[in-house]
Amino acid sequence: MFALLRERDPVAAEAMGDLSVAHLRLSEQLHNFTAGLRAILIEAELPRDAFTRWMHGFIDAQRQHHVMEETRFFPAAERALKSEDWRELDAATTPAEIGPGVDFDKRLEALREEILSS
Repeated sequence: MFALLRERDPVAAEAMGDLSVAHLRLSEQLHNFTAGLRAILIEAELPRDAFTRWMHGFIDAQRQHHVMEETRFFPAAERALKSEDWRELDAATTPAEIGPGVDFDKRLEALREEILSS
């Protein structure tokens, strides 16, 4: 979506900054948080302030990023992208595992495992 926004409205895309870098930072924060969580789950000693710092850093960054996407990115995309862009995105991003008969408990468990293994 960002690549299409960059094509259709480079000024709006530039105002968002580098979303790939932002997502990389969020991924790093998630890794730090899950490392701390994993340590707690195996009852390792971990300074409370370190875990709290990782947790709050991750939650705050996620919240800020979500607000930016909801208030700036998605509205810019809605204004700039054309109907054929949305069809292209829809075709490219609709995963087969979402739909009727999907076991969301299994999907959530798989997501939990993925987070804990990162």
